[in-house]
Amino acid sequence: MHTDIEEAPRVMSLVGLVFSLIIILGLAGLLLGAVAGGLALIDLGLNGWDHLIASLDLVSHLSRRDEGAELLGFLLGCAIYAAVVVALALASRWRWGGRWLLEIGWRPLRPGSAYWGSVALVMAYGVGASLALSQFHATEHPVFTMPESWLGIGVSFLLIVVCAPLAEEWMFRGWIWAALRPRGFRVALWTTALVFAAAHWGGTPLYSLAILPIGLILGLLREKSGSTQATSLCHALYNFLMWGLTFLGKA
Repeated sequence: MHTDIEEAPRVMSLVGLVFSLIIILGLAGLLLGAVAGGLALIDLGLNGWDHLIASLDLVSHLSRRDEGAELLGFLLGCAIYAAVVVALALASRWRWGGRWLLEIGWRPLRPGSAYWGSVALVMAYGVGASLALSQFHATEHPVFTMPESWLGIGVSFLLIVVCAPLAEEWMFRGWIWAALRPRGFRVALWTTALVFAAAHWGGTPLYSLAILPIGLILGLLREKSGSTQATSLCHALYNFLMWGLTFLGKA
């Protein structure tokens, strides 16, 4: 069984962990603002005020249309997750120096039969939980709806299958896990799973409750493998299954 207890140079306090998460999210927001401001300045420098105003009007117009607002929402989601990954990388690099990738668990993945069995369990549970939720909590506003356009479908795939698993695993099974693991395996496992479930609130506590076992399995994979590559792949495959079922259901 792998542990990170002896590898972490400093133990982070719980207050320090909360404060660090606020700093990371704030840094992600600053990065988004800087990128948006930089693009606006480039557009202004190359094309002038009229083109910049026209571009902003186009974005405003798209946001008022259902399909355009949906596409912009997926693009913004990708940008947010990308900013979180960069912010986590910067914070980890500052905290651990050259060891930061190891400390957040970004170790080579060596999957065996036990790993693929865990992935299959997550997949089977996800399908069963989705069917159960559809029976006990039918809603007119689902957590995710498949876009109409192929561009929207592609961006939704990028968001759900690529960006979200990477950012969330670096956050939950990477940064938070590394801070909590010296306090004990159970503390790290249950805290990350509960926060992970709460972060996936879908308008009903039933959805978070359904996500909790997935967070626990991902935590077990993190402990057994010592790798967030392992949890990221499992998370991505689960999201791909849910995305694919939604796509097929719409088709």
